[in-house]
Amino acid sequence: MRPRAPYRLDHVHVLVSDRELAAAWYELHLGLQRREVSADPYGPLVLSGDGGGTALALFTSKVKPDPNRVVAFAVGAEELLAFAVDLDERPMQAPDGARLTAADVVDHGDALSYYFKDPDGNAYELACYEVDAARLGLRGLAIRAQRAGR
Repeated sequence: MRPRAPYRLDHVHVLVSDRELAAAWYELHLGLQRREVSADPYGPLVLSGDGGGTALALFTSKVKPDPNRVVAFAVGAEELLAFAVDLDERPMQAPDGARLTAADVVDHGDALSYYFKDPDGNAYELACYEVDAARLGLRGLAIRAQRAGR
């Protein structure tokens, strides 16, 4: 018997050094909200950005993350632009360790993406498929930054 498809992604396990500190970072930088917290300090602290449809389950661990595993979030053009603007006030780390900037967007043709790491080194992608609107908005940000001398 073949499995029924399509499946819906439920959650991704993310290993962090301190789940409370990590949760605060994800709340601040990605707007994820707490859904549930295990009483077991090594159990999951679950965060979601869509009311629990999909989630990150943070687990305290001494194991370092796999740098080749990237978790991707899909966002609309408006959310991608808000993320880019917030980089001035909420610094994030690019995959190479440098500070991520709005200009670090990667244009894949059919998607625009930002790649970044959390403080524990877990790798993420913010992918936007509303490319025309996102490109237009990012051009506007670049022009404003240029005029401001940044």
